[in-house]
Amino acid sequence: MIVLLGAVVALSLMILQSPKVQTGLAQKLLDKLAGSIDGEISFGSVSVYPWRTVVVRDLLITDSHPYTDTHGCSQDTVAWAGYIAANLFNLKSILGGDPLHFSSILVRDGGMYLIVEPWEGGPKDKRDNLSRVFGFQKDKYELVDGQWRIRDKEAKEQGEVFEATKVEVDGFHFMLRSHVKVKHYPEGCINFSDMDVTEIHVKGHKMALKGGIMSAVADAVSFREKSGYVCEDISGRVSVGGGRAAIEDIRIHDPWSDIRLESLIFSYETARAWKYFPQQVRIDGNILHTCLSLRSLGFFTRSVTGMTLMTEVEGKIGGCVNDISAAGLSVTFPSNGVSALLDGSISGLPKEPVLNLELTPTLRFSTAGVEEIVKDKNPQSGLSIGQYAKGTEFQFTGSISGPMDSLNIDGSISSDVGSLSARVLVNGLDSKEIPLTLSGKISTHDLDVGHIANIGALHEVSLRSDLSAVLGEQPCFDIDSIFVDRLNLLGYD
Repeated sequence: MIVLLGAVVALSLMILQSPKVQTGLAQKLLDKLAGSIDGEISFGSVSVYPWRTVVVRDLLITDSHPYTDTHGCSQDTVAWAGYIAANLFNLKSILGGDPLHFSSILVRDGGMYLIVEPWEGGPKDKRDNLSRVFGFQKDKYELVDGQWRIRDKEAKEQGEVFEATKVEVDGFHFMLRSHVKVKHYPEGCINFSDMDVTEIHVKGHKMALKGGIMSAVADAVSFREKSGYVCEDISGRVSVGGGRAAIEDIRIHDPWSDIRLESLIFSYETARAWKYFPQQVRIDGNILHTCLSLRSLGFFTRSVTGMTLMTEVEGKIGGCVNDISAAGLSVTFPSNGVSALLDGSISGLPKEPVLNLELTPTLRFSTAGVEEIVKDKNPQSGLSIGQYAKGTEFQFTGSISGPMDSLNIDGSISSDVGSLSARVLVNGLDSKEIPLTLSGKISTHDLDVGHIANIGALHEVSLRSDLSAVLGEQPCFDIDSIFVDRLNLLGYD
């Protein structure tokens, strides 16, 4: 009996090693996957080893209805992989109707194209190949009389497709190309209509695709983008689909920053919203104590591209990128002690020229700290205020509103050397052509002007004035009117 069982086992292993049998099993597996997508799957070779290991080489997924560009070229490639090794829990996943259950998946030398293509008559007159081919979008499409239309919303929902206990990606290439309204970004900033992400390495577990929702736990992710951005490590739990992308327990480390978030949730109507990410994808984030360099942030928003200062950030944000709100968001510049506790909104990102603030902050600053930040943003500003009020910390409470090149500031500033109330307009903060200028109304109460301006004979001053000032290398003031309530000169009022 034992000899008979051994012979049966040996015969089974020999059958499984047969190229014809392996090809047949592989074709069943690929047909099963292809049945859930709007595309075609081919491969170079396949091997099935004992203990349920399947190895596929030279896998290629193409679009069944590819976009043809203006040169007549058909961009049908969706994804590819040079080597895939998958350990199945049981062969019934291939032969039967059960979802695919893998104990592990290894992918090497793979890649994926995301192609944004025109779609005349479709929503927003555009669509993308991945959401259509893999069915990620909330509103699915069907081809009717040669035209793509939104499928009946009562169409059958996608069931469980696969799950994998352990996943590793060793060398992946992701490219995004938009053939609709190509945008241009400055050097050092990621162009979200023309991305090229290389050297992608991923280690994770508990990956599953069920009901159109992809979920996984990322243990380690790294990549490089052609703009120069380098991500050394990302970890966290991810769930994407059904109009929501949730990332929890996030840790992001790059050469400049160490970012920690309790949660980051992206909400959207359909997958098409990602093509209008700044306007149509809502972000809700809970930021733990994070060291964020403006150099890292500059790769993602043009408003700080080129800046290098380090910040420490903690708090909550919500809204779309082009109209983001903050609630108790704390931002500190460790190098100069400038800090802000922010409530309000910033609109216009990532288009810096139309950046608009509506904030009610509490700011702590020194003149030297403000000068460092302004010069980091605009090295040609010529601002030189650090020589004034040396060693004095100021606190501002009030409101800041308007576009960056014409800010309205209404509030009060307190310090150990007196207080000041102001309603002023600030121009030139974001300009390389004109110096920083202020104009409006100010009033002081026992403000030690002599200490601030380095004038030994002058001390406390209480006054009201309409004035304007140019804060360049040689500051100058133009006083329209002034009413003095107190003036201490040489120790005498």
